[in-house]
Amino acid sequence: MAAPLVAGAAALLFSAQPQWSAEQVEKALKTTGAAVKNFTGNTAIKRLDVLKALKATPVDAPPALSRIKASPSSRFVEVVAESNEPVAASCTISLKPDLSAPLTVGALGSKLLFYANNLTPNTRYHYRITARDAGGKVTNSPVASFTTSGPVFGTFVAEPGTYSVKLSWTTTPATQGVIKIGRSATALSDLPASRTELLQSHLHYLTDLQPDSTYFYEIGGTAEDGGTLPKRTGTFRTKRFAFLKTGVFSSVTDANVFCTTTFPSQVQVRYGTDKANLTQITPRTDRWATGHQIRVPDLVPGTTYHYVIEAFDMQEQKYPTGIISDMTPALRVLETTISNLTSSSARMTFQANHAVSARIYTKVTDDPNEIPVAEELWTSNHRHVHDYTWLPPATKISAYIAIYLYEGDKFVSKVLSPAFVFETKPRGPMDPPPDEPPQWAPPLAFEINPTKPPKR
Repeated sequence: MAAPLVAGAAALLFSAQPQWSAEQVEKALKTTGAAVKNFTGNTAIKRLDVLKALKATPVDAPPALSRIKASPSSRFVEVVAESNEPVAASCTISLKPDLSAPLTVGALGSKLLFYANNLTPNTRYHYRITARDAGGKVTNSPVASFTTSGPVFGTFVAEPGTYSVKLSWTTTPATQGVIKIGRSATALSDLPASRTELLQSHLHYLTDLQPDSTYFYEIGGTAEDGGTLPKRTGTFRTKRFAFLKTGVFSSVTDANVFCTTTFPSQVQVRYGTDKANLTQITPRTDRWATGHQIRVPDLVPGTTYHYVIEAFDMQEQKYPTGIISDMTPALRVLETTISNLTSSSARMTFQANHAVSARIYTKVTDDPNEIPVAEELWTSNHRHVHDYTWLPPATKISAYIAIYLYEGDKFVSKVLSPAFVFETKPRGPMDPPPDEPPQWAPPLAFEINPTKPPKR
């Protein structure tokens, strides 16, 4: 129960002597109390005597400081404090803990407010408040410290390519970016890519780098108020050249070789039938790209070719692939059909896997000595149609096809199809007499040697 009694006595003293400080009230109560003996007869405690305390002369104590707080920004600090009585106070601020070479600002009253500007951002300062009351008593606060703020990094991303890197970062507040880069951490050089404008979002492309190489970088910056970014250092490695995808699509007489690469290049194809001696080379592509398709012409049908894709960068460095092997399809007749069959006519349709000219050889007897009749189809097409007329009725007709491949006027290849047989229908009552050929029958075909290609 002692605490409420002491609190009440202190309240009486404060109301009667409002100019007294808390320390003066405390000392008045302690020094004027009456001695009280305990149960052993010894004087151990004192009993409050509020009347004597009211008549006591207060002890002159120095001012007391409390609630001291520093609120710094990048170039400015605000220090607040409270005193138990009006004082004349000063705040000493220094870069050194011993407060040498100080910056001093002053304030008056019991609620003290100090301002200091032109400080250095990102810097640790030490400070102390000195308060003097009207009686000349002085109080010094303990030495405390604060750190001014400065620009800081936000996000940072390094995206290296083969010959370049994209560096992007953010800062708070806006800063001027400064970049250093080098092949060694101890040999960094400033880049002209450093910028003078104040930006919060920075984006820099650094070019003319070497592929597959490690680079060291240092990034800094300065804010408008002079604050400097804490330097950010790191490394990145440029990409090496690589073929991402390669392949060959072959037709009967040519091939399309394709590739994609990690960076723009020009390419050519070295090829041949001898894997150890690829002597034929396509012209190099004239555009810089990451995707290429190169036509390889004048190939022989049904032949295995070997290819090496050679890519060149802007420094004329050559990057070859391994050997890619592929076979051109053999020239062949894909399909043959007989339709519109009558006792004296039929329609033959056939298709090849390349545009070809053709001869059709036909025999109408089983005599092995019979020379087949040949008819030429001059037009070069994938699909050919030939109409037979004036055939004998109810007869087995045997035929085969010779197809001839040309590149321009140059003969390339010849293929004979297997022989096939079809049979004409018997003569009907409405069919014309055997000695009267149909009006639409063409002239008789002539004999041609199947090993000799037709002239174009």
